[in-house]
Amino acid sequence: MKNSTDKELLDAIKGNDHAAFEVLFNRYWEYLFSIVYRRLNNREETQDIVQDIFIYIWNSRASLSVKTGLEPYLFTAAKNQLYSLYRRDK
Repeated sequence: MKNSTDKELLDAIKGNDHAAFEVLFNRYWEYLFSIVYRRLNNREETQDIVQDIFIYIWNSRASLSVKTGLEPYLFTAAKNQLYSLYRRDK
């Protein structure tokens, strides 16, 4: 499972495969954390945002459509979460 492509992992996750989700989480958690942390410089808020992204992926797994590749999708999700945070804080 660790050598699976992102597409294979997403397909498995759509089939409720918890192990595939764990591999996906382990593969991209650090990447997302670094993106968000560079903007916030706050570990707790960063962890919350990254966790929210993965919760969203799991909760919407049946209808999730990733067309650009997973890394750009996650980058956009992180960016959108940051925008939401900034809007809430204003």
